[in-house]
Amino acid sequence: MFRSLFILLLFIIAGSSSSSSASTNCCRLIKIDPDTPPITLRACTIDDFGACDGILFLGTLALGESQEVCTDQTTILYEEYDDAEQAFGPATEALCDTDVEL
Repeated sequence: MFRSLFILLLFIIAGSSSSSSASTNCCRLIKIDPDTPPITLRACTIDDFGACDGILFLGTLALGESQEVCTDQTTILYEEYDDAEQAFGPATEALCDTDVEL
């Protein structure tokens, strides 16, 4: 009985890990604009209302720097921090399947 329960548990674990990796989308946030200083941004998953939900990345990127993020969604949101406003600016939606150029 314990052996069959153990085998069933292995199948469940193997199935859930393979299904989650098959639906994972990864993209690279990359700072390419040479005319702007380093940016602080956050990249998020999107909730049911189109707003930032789970934070995938929160940090600063300088010219040429990049950060890979992965999600089970096909798109992400990113928001740049506005020093003057002391808040994150409007969200931009980006397809998460390749580079997201900033």
